[in-house]
Amino acid sequence: RATHPSNYVLLAAAHTAVGAALRVAGMNAGGGVVALQGVGSALCAVAAAVWLMFFSAAMAVYETTSLPLRSLPLLDFGAPPPPSGEEGEEAAAAGGSDEGLPLLEVDVLVCGGSISGLSVASLLGRAGVRTLLVERREEPVTDARFLFCNPATMDILSKVLDPDLLEELRVQRAWPQHAPFGTILATGLAHEDGSARCRGSALGPSPASLKADPSRMNAITESRCVGCASSRFVHPTRCMQSHQEQVLKAQAERCASNEVRYGHELLSLAHEGVEEEEQSGTCILALLRPTGGAPETRYRVRCKYVVGADGPASRVAELVGAKYDGFLGLNKSRSIAVVVPGLAARLARTIGFAHQYWLLRKRRGLGLVVPVDPVSDLFNLMPFPVGELFQQSPTRVAEEMTG
Repeated sequence: RATHPSNYVLLAAAHTAVGAALRVAGMNAGGGVVALQGVGSALCAVAAAVWLMFFSAAMAVYETTSLPLRSLPLLDFGAPPPPSGEEGEEAAAAGGSDEGLPLLEVDVLVCGGSISGLSVASLLGRAGVRTLLVERREEPVTDARFLFCNPATMDILSKVLDPDLLEELRVQRAWPQHAPFGTILATGLAHEDGSARCRGSALGPSPASLKADPSRMNAITESRCVGCASSRFVHPTRCMQSHQEQVLKAQAERCASNEVRYGHELLSLAHEGVEEEEQSGTCILALLRPTGGAPETRYRVRCKYVVGADGPASRVAELVGAKYDGFLGLNKSRSIAVVVPGLAARLARTIGFAHQYWLLRKRRGLGLVVPVDPVSDLFNLMPFPVGELFQQSPTRVAEEMTG
């Protein structure tokens, strides 16, 4: 979409590159060509404005939007593509036939054991729907990914999770309520060499002040900062994805009608006509196996519905021919969970509270630091190092960026 944050990045990068080239050409040329320098400077200024649009769009993309449900036609899976490589050898060894493989019957097959898949399985399990969830990974994620849930999301999770698991999800504390919602641009955080300076900020009112004067809020501000009127969660809940997946997995496994299988993968889907006394029509027959398992470990699952919650490289999407709007793989980045003892208290005395900090480290690069739990001084760092730091270990990068 035209408003997707990634498109602003491309626009800003293009304007910056062209503007810089024209400025260099103008400085190195004489006569009338020197006007190129002015044109290049103008383009660089436009690029700066586009970067601001990117930050605005990046914040807006987190807002949830309710889309109307549509009735989709029955998809024609067609014949599966001929296997190649290791899969071809396995099919040949198995004689190419799925007849006689173990058969499991459920109502819903959920492919993908992350936040969406586990939430769907938990809701279906609460309703007594026979559900099988499969996930290629052997266990929930353990690395640093997203780290907070908006009030509206917490409202949904309060319906998904049992009270004790909901409380466990909220163990990681939120940033103080008097902290303004927004961003601080700084040159450092806990650095003792005096390089930590606040260079700018884009801060909104704090949740406490907004609650005192609700007339200052629009719908987006209300959702981000204080929750909707019907929400009992007054601010975003800081919660690492790794922790949230563990909690949701425990909930999905509590439901008697659920079965959760990590370390299993989907191979193929096909329609199957069913003519029995209790039901008739079309069901879906899925072929699965333990991740990377031998041909003899395959098994079949007959179900009424398949949920594809298996991420950008979705096997379900591939099999049904679903396409993504836009593009993937714009860049690569890494996220690091960092514990910096005393940093929360230090920020309160020096730079100030904010919901996130952009760091500009001279000859070191750029970094985004988001507080997760100020009590245990847990922070999430997304670094964009340059120069020699680019090749360094995550520990070295975290030390340089946070101090």
